[in-house]
Amino acid sequence: MRRRNKNIFTEESHRGRAFLIGLSLVLLLLFAALFTWNFALNHTVSDEKKYVTIPNLSEPLEGFTILHLSDMNGQFLGENHAALRKVLANKNPSCVVLSGNMVGPEGDASAVLALLEILPKGTTVLLLPGDDDPPLYLSTAHSSLSHYAPWAEKLQQAGVLLLDEPRAITRGKSTIWFIPEGLYSLDIDNSRDAWQAQLDALSAITGDLTGDQAALRRNAIGQLERLERIRTTLSTIKD
Repeated sequence: MRRRNKNIFTEESHRGRAFLIGLSLVLLLLFAALFTWNFALNHTVSDEKKYVTIPNLSEPLEGFTILHLSDMNGQFLGENHAALRKVLANKNPSCVVLSGNMVGPEGDASAVLALLEILPKGTTVLLLPGDDDPPLYLSTAHSSLSHYAPWAEKLQQAGVLLLDEPRAITRGKSTIWFIPEGLYSLDIDNSRDAWQAQLDALSAITGDLTGDQAALRRNAIGQLERLERIRTTLSTIKD
């Protein structure tokens, strides 16, 4: 009987192994290229200008400019915002609107606070939280007496106006309002009744409140005050 050659599959085995190694290297290089491209894209800032014509706009509001930024996700755009500094150099916007996902899921406000340092002093900055930002209000025990989350408190202390209620900027005798769309469909009466019922229930508790109960009470009071401000403002604007 003819002896079987033990090395009959050796050449094909080597070729198969070499192919797998080559494929792995190609995939690794592709992954590295995609990672580098994505990193560069996320740290690149582009400046796009849009002009809006508003009939019968009052003269004091002519040339009103809004700088709009969004989705920083708590990240610096270049070292110490180098990419952002380059784009914002010599710009003097009438106001800045930060619309969503600025601090990211971790609620890190440091990148936004650093952004504020780049802007001309006295610039009005408004922030509308996004879906990926942490909750704006806290209903669980925390160290602050405010019902706002710590990241929101830091931004407010730095002068940022939160767009959880209407905000106004006045030039001369003219006023421009910034109002999130959701506030127009807000059922203020039903919302107020719900928060008042929660506050009444917490106020009826005898003895000391727990940390969570105290936080819930502060939030209910804060929401009732906010709803009253919204009601007053919207009524004033409609009139």
